[in-house]
Amino acid sequence: MTNTSQTLAAAAALSPTSKRRARSAADNRRMRSLLILLLTTAPVGFAGAFTPQVKPVAPPPAAPAPRAVIVQPSANAQFQQKMQQAQVRSQLQQVQVEQQNHQAVRDNSRRPYADNPQMQQQADQADAAQQRTDQARQQSIIDRYNATPPPSGQVVVPVTAPPAKPASGG
Repeated sequence: MTNTSQTLAAAAALSPTSKRRARSAADNRRMRSLLILLLTTAPVGFAGAFTPQVKPVAPPPAAPAPRAVIVQPSANAQFQQKMQQAQVRSQLQQVQVEQQNHQAVRDNSRRPYADNPQMQQQADQADAAQQRTDQARQQSIIDRYNATPPPSGQVVVPVTAPPAKPASGG
């Protein structure tokens, strides 16, 4: 038996006043042990309560994105660009006209051989080769245009050194 239960058992055999005293003595011991428990564990609890909370550090703000500056090309540069575009359109239209002419010639050349499958096959191969050639020409025109940098309108003036002054003799 524990010490507390022995005290209660002894108190049961005693008078009501002595029972109260025995109970209060047991209660006092419980209170003391509870107080000791609180005092020994309190520093740990208080330390956690008074520890400053660490806030997460926000990453530094990113550098602002560079602003795009649109420079309007000069009137001369705009004119040159429009002329280049018109030239490309003209060249592409010329290629299309040539394609139509080739198609008309091919159609006329096939008529006499409409019943000959071997000649039809050769004509089909020639048509495919001609179409590849025409497409390559068109792509070449477009690639040349895309590879040409747009006119900037900026004029580069070379810097010349001022003429040297002749040394004056005295």
